[in-house]
Amino acid sequence: MTERHPIETNRTIDERVTIKWAMRILKHGESVIAMDRRLRRSPALIETVEKVLKLARQCLAHSRLARLPMKKCAEVLWGIRTQFVEKSIPKTSTSSHSTNSLGRNAKRDWEDLYTVYYSKNYKIAST
Repeated sequence: MTERHPIETNRTIDERVTIKWAMRILKHGESVIAMDRRLRRSPALIETVEKVLKLARQCLAHSRLARLPMKKCAEVLWGIRTQFVEKSIPKTSTSSHSTNSLGRNAKRDWEDLYTVYYSKNYKIAST
């Protein structure tokens, strides 16, 4: 998500520990700065990164009792992912042949973007 290593020894003291740096950026409302520059930025992705960073902040609470249980974290992450996918799917109309054709291409592009291939025989589509 950030393209940084957990500890960046070549950074200044304030930026060396990635999670502290990311939480500081989130606190200032600039989560887009923390994003990996290779990600295609979109309003849906920026919102998703912000939600994941907020969840990370809850997972980093000093007290064990204040931290979310792992099951709850997984549920929240799944919800964030679902919302992102819903916002990312192209909305197309099927009223004519040309838009139908565009819809198929958009769907294929979307599948190419969100499908992970592990080998020739196995793939996981993020739906």
